Amino acid sequence: MGNATDATIQDEAHTTPELIKAHGYVAETHQICTEDGYYLTMHRVLSPNDRVSSVPLNADTITDPAVIDNKNSEDRKSISPDCHRILETLGCCTSPGSKLPVIISHGVLSSSADWVLLGPDKSIAYILCDNGFDVWLTNARGNTYSKSHKHYSIKDKEFWNFSWHEIGYYDLPATIDYILEKTGHSKLYYIGHSQGANAFYVMGSERPEYNAKVKGMISLAPAAFLGNQRSPLLKFIAKCYSIIDVMQRFAVNLFSR
Repeated sequence: MGNATDATIQDEAHTTPELIKAHGYVAETHQICTEDGYYLTMHRVLSPNDRVSSVPLNADTITDPAVIDNKNSEDRKSISPDCHRILETLGCCTSPGSKLPVIISHGVLSSSADWVLLGPDKSIAYILCDNGFDVWLTNARGNTYSKSHKHYSIKDKEFWNFSWHEIGYYDLPATIDYILEKTGHSKLYYIGHSQGANAFYVMGSERPEYNAKVKGMISLAPAAFLGNQRSPLLKFIAKCYSIIDVMQRFAVNLFSR
């Protein structure tokens, strides 16, 4: 989607809403609760021209001053071929009154920041926003923005008893229902990277009633079946499965931010 720069590395010290605001867009923070009790945070990206007149329930519009210097528009490079292909696949939704929602879901050990770090004209979240889409960035259970539960804390091993199966079975349906209710649309688009794509496959097979709510889905670096993989690295990792048992014995549950 683009190449990292020194400015990008500095941006990593800021939250996703701070980055969105600093890059000249409007950020909203939404929280939902899943059927099994996880509180998830979503970040919505809006163009300044599309600022909503009333903030939805459980939403916090970020209004803090910009904390990062924004590049001049003439210095921005053309969008990448990958982003062009995504736009061609989704088509352009240019009517402000019918902005179609797009969910973008990150991969393992990542967060919503992945989709805004590179800045305008490089990050897919901004490019979709500029082309008339209503962009929603997810944060899967357990990542830096989604570490709360109705009954457990992150110190409880029960909190971490999940995989991308639960993300697909619980997180994505709750996310889709919330967005469709808030926007008034009956369908939306979905873009998933790695774990985000895998979770969608789980939802599509285990909760097929949600397939009718998705207008289209784009998989980025998906991995569904590994039986025919030839990667020496993956084969080595598979042999080290016992490491998981060791981590559990020492109560090591968290290995990301």
